[in-house]
Amino acid sequence: MKFFLHGNDLYEAERIYKYKDSVKGYNGDTLVFSFEGISDFSHYDFSGVSEFNNEKMSDKERIESLEELINQMLMGGLQQ
Repeated sequence: MKFFLHGNDLYEAERIYKYKDSVKGYNGDTLVFSFEGISDFSHYDFSGVSEFNNEKMSDKERIESLEELINQMLMGGLQQ
C-alpha cells in the first residue's frame, strides 16, 4: 500500500499515478482519490510513495478520469 499526505489528510492506495497536474489513487480497478488541476505539488508529501505507477492508464481508468473531470466542470467544482 502506498500513501501520501495532503495537509493533515492521509490518502492510501495500491497504485498512485502522478501526472503533470494531477494525482490519482486506485485500489484494484476502483478510483479511491483524484486531485486535478494541481499547479504546485509543494503542498503534497509523497514520502510514503517509493515509486509511482506511471504506466499507461487502462481505458477504464481514462474513462473514469474523464467522467470525473467533466462532472466537476459541469457542476462548477473545477476552478481555473
